[in-house]
Amino acid sequence: MEEEFNNDRTLWQGQLENWMDEHFIQNTWLSLGHQVTVRIIRNKATMISQGYCFIQFQTPDEAKTCLDQYNGHVVRINHVTYTIRLNTALGGSKPGEVIYSLFVGDLGREVNDQTLLSAFSEKFITIKSAKVFSFFKKNSYLFIYVSKNKIK
Repeated sequence: MEEEFNNDRTLWQGQLENWMDEHFIQNTWLSLGHQVTVRIIRNKATMISQGYCFIQFQTPDEAKTCLDQYNGHVVRINHVTYTIRLNTALGGSKPGEVIYSLFVGDLGREVNDQTLLSAFSEKFITIKSAKVFSFFKKNSYLFIYVSKNKIK
């Protein structure tokens, strides 16, 4: 049975290499003193990592502290040096607020945060944020966070 992630204690971690698995990410956080649950997002057809994962911490305070302390932090694990890239998993939701996230993949290089925010704002009146992520100058994707299900 798949464990459900609690959004107020979950962070997004990006810029993962294809070979980085859940065990590697867990060991990274364990070396920093944090026991976490990891869910790597994979292509459903190939099962290859999409380059990001979600990290669930023990408490919301721990997640916030790690976001503030470790985003951009360089770590060395098993002779591998890499930079931890973190973001909130739900675009800063308020306690008790229902948030829906939309995933849009394979965006063109010309697409940026503002163009997508504008496009989706025409449809969703409660859009909270839109963030385009790009890795290795290809396969850009975006997360859009919408409060409740209010559609224009």
